[in-house]
Amino acid sequence: MTRALRMYLQLVLIVAMLFGSTVSFAQGKRPAGKKQVPQVALDHINKNKAKLKVKDKDVADLELSSESESKKSGLKHYYIKQQVDGIEIHGAITNISVNSRGEVVTVGNRFQEDINQKINGKQPALDANGAVAAAARHLGTTVSESLTVLESANAKNREVLLSTGGISLEPIPAKLVYQPMLDGTLRLAWEVSIYELDAQNWWNIRVDASTGELLDKDNMVVHCQFENDGAGGDFLHANHSHTTAAPAVQELDMTPYAQAAGPVNNGKTPGLYEVYPMPIESPSHGGRKPMNAAAVADRVASPSGWHTTDKMSYTITRGNNVYAYEDPNNTGHIASNTDDGADVVHGHSPDGGTQRVFKFPVDFSQEPEAYRDAAITNLFYWNNLVHDVWYKYGFDEESGNFQSFNFGKGGLGGDHVMAEAQDNRNGVSRNNANFATPIDGRRPRMQMYLWSGKPDADMFRVTSPSSIAGSYLAVQSSFGTPLSSTPITGKLVLAAASSGNPVEGCDALTNAGAMAGNIAVVYRGSCEFGVKVLNAQNAGAIAVIVINNAPGTPTVMGVGATNPALITIPSVMITDVTGASIRALLDANQEVIVALKDDGSGPEIDGDFDNGIIVHEYGHGISNRLTGGPNTTSCLPTQVLAGGMVLTTEQMGEGWSDWFGLMMTMKKGDTREKIRGIGTYAVGEPTTGRGIRPAPYTTDFSVNNYTYGATNNSALSAPHGIGFVFATILWEMTWDLIDQYGFDEDLYNGNGGNNMAMQLVIDGLKLQPCYPGFVDGRDAILLADQLNYGGANQELIWKAFARRGVGYSASQGLSYYRFDQVEAFDLPENFNLTATGNQSLRSSELNNGEILLNYPNPFSESTTISFKAKETGYTILKVYDITGREVETVFEGNVKQGETYKNTFNAKGRENGMYIYRIVNGGSTRSGTMLLLR
Repeated sequence: MTRALRMYLQLVLIVAMLFGSTVSFAQGKRPAGKKQVPQVALDHINKNKAKLKVKDKDVADLELSSESESKKSGLKHYYIKQQVDGIEIHGAITNISVNSRGEVVTVGNRFQEDINQKINGKQPALDANGAVAAAARHLGTTVSESLTVLESANAKNREVLLSTGGISLEPIPAKLVYQPMLDGTLRLAWEVSIYELDAQNWWNIRVDASTGELLDKDNMVVHCQFENDGAGGDFLHANHSHTTAAPAVQELDMTPYAQAAGPVNNGKTPGLYEVYPMPIESPSHGGRKPMNAAAVADRVASPSGWHTTDKMSYTITRGNNVYAYEDPNNTGHIASNTDDGADVVHGHSPDGGTQRVFKFPVDFSQEPEAYRDAAITNLFYWNNLVHDVWYKYGFDEESGNFQSFNFGKGGLGGDHVMAEAQDNRNGVSRNNANFATPIDGRRPRMQMYLWSGKPDADMFRVTSPSSIAGSYLAVQSSFGTPLSSTPITGKLVLAAASSGNPVEGCDALTNAGAMAGNIAVVYRGSCEFGVKVLNAQNAGAIAVIVINNAPGTPTVMGVGATNPALITIPSVMITDVTGASIRALLDANQEVIVALKDDGSGPEIDGDFDNGIIVHEYGHGISNRLTGGPNTTSCLPTQVLAGGMVLTTEQMGEGWSDWFGLMMTMKKGDTREKIRGIGTYAVGEPTTGRGIRPAPYTTDFSVNNYTYGATNNSALSAPHGIGFVFATILWEMTWDLIDQYGFDEDLYNGNGGNNMAMQLVIDGLKLQPCYPGFVDGRDAILLADQLNYGGANQELIWKAFARRGVGYSASQGLSYYRFDQVEAFDLPENFNLTATGNQSLRSSELNNGEILLNYPNPFSESTTISFKAKETGYTILKVYDITGREVETVFEGNVKQGETYKNTFNAKGRENGMYIYRIVNGGSTRSGTMLLLR
């Protein structure tokens, strides 16, 4: 990184934290009155203004955004937003966690300083309607219907709910906020949320309240379409032969099923589902089985079963947690948010009758429409499973989970998952899945798509010149008009863009005359694929060939911010080797003619049976609702706008989602070295494949050697590749815990190492700050272990993270910039693993020459830090807080080799939380952690 760029990014840090949106309307309703910040949090803020770098006026107007509790630790989590005269500062959400004794345990400080000197005004020149019109222009559309105010949150109309304007699937919330800027100012802005009509993007857009200038935006829809950044490979497109799949035809067993033995929970909802049950990942991993609802619906998580809300009982695949239905034409969205059965879905849900028996045949030799009922049933079943399992670890009502009715347990209802099977089956969208997560009280949407069948081996054929004539490996994109059995033939023309690297086609093409009626050739890199293809299309190209910029198999290309509806031509990716041969001929002014086609051989594959992908998508809802609290779901953006620059972030959302899927499909007898792919069924790989990631998940470094440093490599995509590295680290930690405590098949109430890992990750999500990086995620898990298990697993967790490069000295740099990470493999040495009390050190520790310990740990008044000198000479022992700031020099002076030195660290005047102590003794450095809890 250049010095100028680093200085620029440091300025961005001042802007900081282009964090989570907190649009407040839910079900068209807003809780009355301002939510008061609890006194314990206010007292802590007022006592620690210097440490938090704020003044009295900066914290004079605070409001509680949301609160939740971690049942395991008893911790209360408060998410506090900073305001100026009732107008919130975007991203200024500070989380404070308090234990059962009323003690502050951790603070994720996101307050802005000197806010009254930074604001540029308090009165907007644009009203809410004008702001929506400006936002629509930035999205390339215009308001087509009159905007009417459906609801206003206050008399000044600073926060209103508008009608859809013909541009949004949902009513449009609009509110005034202050947007942090690069120059340090806070610009008055309107934030509006527009859910585009094709359901591919749900934008939170912030426009200047005076000029309508675009300031920033983030997307509540998380796509699992692969490679939308054009930067590197994480998708292996294998031949779609289901070598390990279940038999193609599963006949319907006509043996009548008796009513489920024993009622489900309250006796109202018996049921039976023929599905691929947990932990079976897909048809490639096992067979379908009939599952009795009484055995799978958890009594605590789903008190009324899976088909009953507070108002209605359903016989279709609908209930309190999820409404599953087909959406073949991408028209299944419901604008109303009622739960009285009156709303209409443009799709089909299977009906199980009064006994709710959902048992339907599957024949994978046919196209997916033939077995839609079985697919919808599987989707319904797995959404409910995910809801119930993760409820037990803390994704409950007050934490913002997805339920129509919340049984008086806190949070807002009306937000069950809208799960759409075989989405856009009759359209062109393929090879994808997504999850849209609005704030608590507004329904999320899961879209599961079909996946391409066996590819045409003759998809990309060079017909001239004869020197390279023949068929070459190619992979079709997931957007644009798909290829057909009728070939598209044309001359290849190398792109020449007006800026950047011309052959990457990231800007308008300057050779439109030569391009018209021909096939464009562009290189992968720098910008997303949708931009490249759209630029070529605008220049007159009839198709696009993308040359891979990395070795190996081409990937399925997806779009990012580009509206896929604008792209009407096909595109394919070829290998770097094939591309080099073609480029050599083009540079020599030789004409190259190719033919593109796809005969569509083989039926398509239904993603509704890839249970790992279903869990992955739902997992985005979990991580988005828990990070920053349930009333903000934009703390994990993939990109942020800063001073005209688009910065790709370090966010780990894809990693948590992969890990959720892995945890729910683990089996007894699995080993840490076992190969675990993601989406292997959807892409037609055997179960030993890597699926849609750069490598399989395994702790075997000979198979997966990715470490934190890999995130700096542009050949690793964002967000999928970045998340993959974080999930790899979590997988290391999980298996270390399993090795220590065993594996428990009971995911609801088990006590194995896998259950402990699940608890640590969920609580870590609640403890980490908005807009976290890898180090933030690590530290939150370490703190969760201190709070849940008395720090018994500190060394284990440190070693797991250090093994993959997130050791003690690792630096995440700026969490919203993915190219400044520094990996490290060191760790705090020789932990005191006793949970509480002044317990004696083990003699083996005292004699091994490596001792550096503190006791007691945790401590409330003081703790003793003991070290044994490895060298004679000058030595210094310092204590740092969790942010790396120096707190105190505990010892400084000369020591003698082999002698033990004990030093006291006093808690008086210290803030509760984790501290790090480090000793430099001659040429050796050793570190440890300790937790202060009063």
